[in-house]
Amino acid sequence: MTTLDNDAPQALPQPSPTPPQPTAPPPPAHSHPPPHPPPHPPPHPPPHPPPAPRPTRRRSGRL
Repeated sequence: MTTLDNDAPQALPQPSPTPPQPTAPPPPAHSHPPPHPPPHPPPHPPPHPPPAPRPTRRRSGRL
């Protein structure tokens, strides 16, 4: 038996052809993006009725 590991000198590890993978695994190619609800317009307050017409002349002592 020839044990190359013991006879051969310790060679430096060959760099992997593939770049190092990031911490988060890439999503599968067949996975669809997560469904997101369609953009809805922001809620706007209901239209309030126009202010009631106030009398031009106002008496302070009127009962």
